[in-house]
Amino acid sequence: MKKLALLITCFLITLASFAQKFGHPVEYNNFIVEEMNAIVNTNLAYISQSVHSDNFEQVEQKRKGLIKQIQTAYNNISQTDPYEKGEKLRTECVEILNMYKQVFEVEYQQINLLKQTSEGSYEAMEAYFVAQDKAEKNLSKATDRFYKAQKAYINTHEIPVEKSKSDSELDKQFKAIAEVNTYIRELYLVYFQMTKYSSIFFEAVSENDKGGLDGKRKRLEANAEQALEKLGQMKGFKADVELLNATKKIAKFYSDISKNGFVDIVKVMRAKQSDLTQDDVDRYNTAIEGFNNKLPQLVDEYNTAQSELMKKHVPKRGVTGKNIKRT
Repeated sequence: MKKLALLITCFLITLASFAQKFGHPVEYNNFIVEEMNAIVNTNLAYISQSVHSDNFEQVEQKRKGLIKQIQTAYNNISQTDPYEKGEKLRTECVEILNMYKQVFEVEYQQINLLKQTSEGSYEAMEAYFVAQDKAEKNLSKATDRFYKAQKAYINTHEIPVEKSKSDSELDKQFKAIAEVNTYIRELYLVYFQMTKYSSIFFEAVSENDKGGLDGKRKRLEANAEQALEKLGQMKGFKADVELLNATKKIAKFYSDISKNGFVDIVKVMRAKQSDLTQDDVDRYNTAIEGFNNKLPQLVDEYNTAQSELMKKHVPKRGVTGKNIKRT
């Protein structure tokens, strides 16, 4: 009985491999591109879900749907006989799809898990972005490899570019998303570095590190000044300056407080208790309260501006559910 089932399976696979024939090299090229575009389309839905929803389960469902689409493309391409001299394109596509599957099965699962806890600490946020950057680079390498393989096939058969499907609307949307993501990442790294140096300063305060405290304050001050200079040279994304301005406000805040309030903190931390005046203590408390009250407002503005910028430039494609849920 088991042998019969195996024979039937093999027979069905054999039939599938000869299910589609191509009478022209353009037909095979377009067959390949349509399979890849289906992945891009599903990937857009996954990206859209992750941008427009914080529901972890629903984002994961979209990721798994993308993996299923990659597997479908793998089956369709690997089990279909290529047009003459198309074996290399098929082989490359199969290997590329395996790379895609690895990224979305393993790396993006890790990214989604890290995203849930990334707001808890700077270290977690850093790990989240490092993982995301690695996955994006691996996807970019795979995609570049596909375009090279497709170009070689087109050149082999001397197919006019205008007759082949290559740069679809979906692909253009995907590139637009990459552009906004690059812009947001650049601003985030400026913001992140300042918050990291601020965290290092307050760690020194909590650990009573009197000797190295002012050096850490000066490093934050220098970094905030560098951030203001860099941000002053940047432009908004497609005329949208909300996120840029929100980042500038944070940089200005860190610059001001590192030069003033943090100086008062360093003074109190390094002084003998007997040498402190009431004015010193009041300045210390004012600096701490000012930091705790003002920074969260600025970070809220920054997060809102970042979210709105993503929502403007990432299409809302097939987003499910509205409830926010984190596990």
